[in-house]
Amino acid sequence: MSVADVAYYGVFGEPLFKAVGLAAAAAFLSAASVPLLNRRGGRIPLKYHSRLAWTGLLLAAVHIGLVFFS
Repeated sequence: MSVADVAYYGVFGEPLFKAVGLAAAAAFLSAASVPLLNRRGGRIPLKYHSRLAWTGLLLAAVHIGLVFFS
């Protein structure tokens, strides 16, 4: 099985690289929303901000790897 086969594997009717890219974008948006929500009175611990950011970076690295190597 080549990297192209993995990258174009169907997940919810879309290629895997596209689903991973959308998940990375969602993680980045979620990480950006934590300080905004806390400023408006939310009580989300700041540790979730860094966890979401690292998750976004990991997903973005996987997405870039799938795109470049396929």
